[in-house]
Amino acid sequence: MTLSQITKLKIATDGSTGIKYLVATLKSDDFEEGSKIFIPDLSTQPTIETLVDNVFTLLNGGSLINYLVFDTFTDTNGTALVDHTPETDVVGNGWLTASYYGDGLTIQDNAILADIGETGSYIIDVGVSSEIEVEYDVTAPDDLSGDYNAYTGLASDSDAEDNFGAGYRAVLIINSVGAVGVVLHKAGVVKFTEIPLTGVPTTWLASETHTVKLSFVAGLLSYSIDGIVVASWMEDGVPLTGTYVGGYMHINYYSTHIDDNFKVIDLS
Repeated sequence: MTLSQITKLKIATDGSTGIKYLVATLKSDDFEEGSKIFIPDLSTQPTIETLVDNVFTLLNGGSLINYLVFDTFTDTNGTALVDHTPETDVVGNGWLTASYYGDGLTIQDNAILADIGETGSYIIDVGVSSEIEVEYDVTAPDDLSGDYNAYTGLASDSDAEDNFGAGYRAVLIINSVGAVGVVLHKAGVVKFTEIPLTGVPTTWLASETHTVKLSFVAGLLSYSIDGIVVASWMEDGVPLTGTYVGGYMHINYYSTHIDDNFKVIDLS
C-alpha cells in the first residue's frame, strides 16, 4: 500500500468488540477495497494527527503495537535460552531459566524446546506489572499419556528462575484424552478453576499448536486460547507489583514440548 492509493479515511467501530479502527479505502487500477488499520488508543476518538501518524507508520513498515518483549527464538539449534537475545527486550536483562529435570531449555528449529522428560521455566523482566498481556504459541506434546501442564505467569516480584509463580499465574492442564482445564492463581492461591473447560477448545490433541494469552488490565486477570477468553478473575485485594513474566514447561517422560513467538505487549 502506498499513500497515493488512499482515497478516503474514516473511523469505524467493530460491533462485536467495540474496538475503534481506521478504515483506509484503497484504489487500484481496477477496484476499490476497504482495509482495516487498527489504532493504538482504543478508548477515545483519536485526533487527526494520531490517524495521520499511524497511517505513515504503517506505510513505512512500522507497528502500532508497543512490545515490551518480542521473541521468535530465531537462533542456532542447541543454543541455551539464557544465551539467546530476543528481537525486542525493553528492559534488556534477557532470559532467566531453571531446569528441574534434564539439561535445560534450548532453542531448536527457532522455538523453545523442552526435550523428553525435561521440565523447566523461563522468565524475563518487563519493567511493569499491569496493563500488559503475555502471549505465545504452545505446541502440546506428541504423547499425552500423562497429564501435561503449561504455566503462564506475570507480575512476579521474584527474579528467582524457579519462582515466577509468585505472581499471577494461569495453569493450562491437558489430560491423556486431550480435555483442557485452566486454573488461575494469585501468589499460589487458587482464584479460578474450570476442569474441564466448557469453552473453546474443549479438546487439545497431541502435537496441536494453539495461542495462549494471559493479561492483567484494569484489575482483571484473564486467560484466552486462540483469542477466546476461557478464564477470568477480578482482583479483589492489593494488586501484585512484580515485573517478571514467564512460562513453565512440564511434560511426561515420553514426549517433547514447544513454545514459540513470545510477546509481551504494553496496553497502558
